[in-house]
Amino acid sequence: MMWIFGKTIWYLSLEPVLPISLEGLMIKLQHLIEAVRKSAQAAPLLYVPVSGGSDSAFAFWVLNKAKPGCVIGLHAQRYAGQRTYLPDADEKFPDLRCREWFEKQAEVQEVMVSGTDEEREELMWAKFLATSLGRKGSKKGWLVGCRNRTEHVLGTYSLASRLATFLPLVSVWKSDILRLCVQAEVPDEIIASSKRADPNCGRPTSMAEIPLDVVDDFCAHVVEGDTKSRITWTKEQQEYLAGIVERNAFKRSLPTEVV
Repeated sequence: MMWIFGKTIWYLSLEPVLPISLEGLMIKLQHLIEAVRKSAQAAPLLYVPVSGGSDSAFAFWVLNKAKPGCVIGLHAQRYAGQRTYLPDADEKFPDLRCREWFEKQAEVQEVMVSGTDEEREELMWAKFLATSLGRKGSKKGWLVGCRNRTEHVLGTYSLASRLATFLPLVSVWKSDILRLCVQAEVPDEIIASSKRADPNCGRPTSMAEIPLDVVDDFCAHVVEGDTKSRITWTKEQQEYLAGIVERNAFKRSLPTEVV
């Protein structure tokens, strides 16, 4: 357990993955499952927001392996008026990608969210939190965040997502998550989605154009001071990524405390 941003955040630790064998990947995967099982022993339920992306899919899979029968997925759907579903083509509120795969892992509940696109993130996380607190007939549990180590270092996670208090992937680099997704047999469609631009998830086109290994190595080497850099990046890539870190640096000191 560590104190981050002035609140109690549980997270797990995995060292950066260098090019390793299949056996090495499987060992790391089992280590992660065991670490989650130990850290979440006190959780009656684990509520996992699922978007159809690789982070939420991998977290959902790992948590179901660690605590089978104690995991519930939460998927945000928007309604207009009397809970009328909008078309799947709505980019802000698409249907859950590979829904059948998710529902094979565990139950997925629809969380209805109204409001404008600009309000979506805040309203969605407010509904997730209310569900985890046992509102409107739900059972109490822990609200999981699927933030990975790359997002944590760059600060590209949303302020609203800080409501989550259990972060099982916050010490796992994004590039490693994709490697581990293959071993967990996460659908190819989900894995491929992480390599495309998705501004709604903090991955604009400029970011998507930089290979994930490069982004992660920059974060480890430049931001965290890891001297074992194994990948080179261009001056333009370094300036772009450094700018992201600088713009989001304020998140590391939230909430601001007056002493």
